[in-house]
Amino acid sequence: MATTGARKVRWYDARHACLSHRTYAHPDPQSLRVGSEKLAELLG
Repeated sequence: MATTGARKVRWYDARHACLSHRTYAHPDPQSLRVGSEKLAELLG
């Protein structure tokens, strides 16, 4: 198996990072709209 050079991340670490970001980051409505449109584009 070839390595990509990326470090291994546990699911717990990824979950914790996402929840911490949501707790401490306060996005403005414009940023939320752009993110929502991009997610809709990716999900079809």
